[in-house]
Amino acid sequence: MRRVGLVLGVSVIMAAMIALTVGSALAKSTKPKADYIDKVVAEQYFAAPGIGMFRGAATDIAGDGDPGLTAEVDARITYSGAPGPGVETTLTGGTWILCSEFTAAPDSRSTPECTPDSAIALQGSVVSGGTAEWDTEGGYAVVQTPRGPILVYAGEARVEADFINVSGTVDGVSVSGGTGKFEGTLFHQPLLVGKNPILDGTLELTF
Repeated sequence: MRRVGLVLGVSVIMAAMIALTVGSALAKSTKPKADYIDKVVAEQYFAAPGIGMFRGAATDIAGDGDPGLTAEVDARITYSGAPGPGVETTLTGGTWILCSEFTAAPDSRSTPECTPDSAIALQGSVVSGGTAEWDTEGGYAVVQTPRGPILVYAGEARVEADFINVSGTVDGVSVSGGTGKFEGTLFHQPLLVGKNPILDGTLELTF
């Protein structure tokens, strides 16, 4: 009897362990998690001390094995400090929005909005603490402002920014509580020929 009881006891414990293992694996495999990785190229359309606004396009990266989103993007980023050779400016916040289509052209005085029928309509916040690390090879460009001409460093910066509160809809499916990360380069060299700076990089969203 003791041997039979011991065998039965071991069998019950093993069955419980198998059930827990299978249940845990199923829980992990069914947990919703979508990673969208996009190429982003955006042009700066407004700038003032401590703030920059960009409008451009987000497109899927072919062959990367991850899904992507095809949409327009508008980002408004605040920062401390000023661009300069070897300077690291700190991002202090901001907002961004992804739309299949915007209701209007870029405008620094109004908040961007998606058209009512946008298949993709996502938004979020920029986390304080991101960085823009400027190179040391750039020159200076003369930029005209309402207060007169100013000198702006015309180098390039390596930019890293984290996003939170990613929410909205993707193809009719609501999402919330997501996060994101942008890594790329801000090119100020176009200022030397009277054109706007370009932000070029990779955006990853998880929700």
